[in-house]
Amino acid sequence: MRTATINRKTYETDIALTLNLDGTGKSEINSGCGFLDHMLTLFAKHGRFDLTVNCKGDTEVDYHHTTEDIGISLGLAFKEALGDKKGLTRYGYMVLPMDEALILTAIDFSGRAYLGYDMDIPTEKVGDFDTELAEKVFVTRQAVSRWETGETIPNIDTLKLLSKLFDVSINTLLGSPRELVCQCCGMPLEDCTTSRETDGNFNEEYCKWCYADGEYTLDIWKRYAEIGGKEKLEEFKAKLIDEFNTLLHIEGLPKVENLNVLSGEFINMEYTLPNGEKVKFLDDRQTYLGSQLESEFGGRCFGIAANMDFLLVCTYEENGENPELVIYKKR
Repeated sequence: MRTATINRKTYETDIALTLNLDGTGKSEINSGCGFLDHMLTLFAKHGRFDLTVNCKGDTEVDYHHTTEDIGISLGLAFKEALGDKKGLTRYGYMVLPMDEALILTAIDFSGRAYLGYDMDIPTEKVGDFDTELAEKVFVTRQAVSRWETGETIPNIDTLKLLSKLFDVSINTLLGSPRELVCQCCGMPLEDCTTSRETDGNFNEEYCKWCYADGEYTLDIWKRYAEIGGKEKLEEFKAKLIDEFNTLLHIEGLPKVENLNVLSGEFINMEYTLPNGEKVKFLDDRQTYLGSQLESEFGGRCFGIAANMDFLLVCTYEENGENPELVIYKKR
C-alpha cells in the first residue's frame, strides 16, 4: 500500500494528514474552511485517493496559513507515498470541461517544484474563501490587476508581503501618492535610496545614508552610542517628548507622540525679532529630534525641535512660509 502520514505543527497551524494512493476516494476533511473542505473532498473522490485532513489554524485571522500549510503537508504526503516512483509514468495531463469552466492541467513527477498558474477568478471570495490564496504567495495575477486598475485595494499586511516579494516600497506599490523625503537630511526618496530595516523591509522615513540596518548613522546617534546606544537614545527621546507635553503648555499644540531625526539644514528657519533683526537658532550641520504637528486651531503648523541642550517650538504656514518663533528654552 502506498500510504503516508504527515503531522506538521507551526505557530499558525497544527495538521494531521493521512493519504492512501490506492484507496477508493473516501475522505474526511476538517480544515476549518468550508470551501477548502469541499475542494479537498472532490480532489480525493475524483483522484480515488483516501484522504483525511484535520487542521487547527488561525482562521480567525484569515485562511492563508491554513491553505498554504495543508498544501505543503499534502505535497509531503504524496512524496512519501510515491517512494521511488518505480513503475510510474512521469507525465500526465487532463482537459476537463465542467459547467462554465474549462481546465487544462499537466503534471510532471520529476520532483522539481514548479507551479504554472493562469486562472481568471472573477470574484474575490468563494463562500468565505479568499480566491487570492490559490497561489503560493496568496495573490493571483488577476488580483494584482484589480489592484492596479483601482477595483480593490490590498490590506496593509498584503502590501508588506508584496513590498518584500517585489523589492519595492509600499509607496511605489500604491503608485507613489506621497512625495517621500528623508526626515533627517531632506533628500527626496526613491526606492534605490530609501533605508531598510534589518529584515530587509523598507523604512520610508529616511534615506539609506542617514539610517541603515536598523541604526541611525549621524552625529546625534553616535554621541548616544558612547553612553549606551539605541536603548539610551530611545530613553532620551521619551524624555524630550515628556518635556514638550508637560513643561511648555503652548495653546493649540497637540500632544507630541513621536520625534524624528531632522537635518538642521532642513529645519533651520529664519525668524524676525521684534527689533527687525533676522536670526537662526540651529546649526545646518547638526541633526535634531523633531516633528511637524498641525495646530488644533487649524491654519498653521507647529514645528518642534530639540537636542541635549534646548527645546524649540515655532509655527509657520504651508511650505514653511512666514515662520514665527514661539519658544526657545534651554534644558
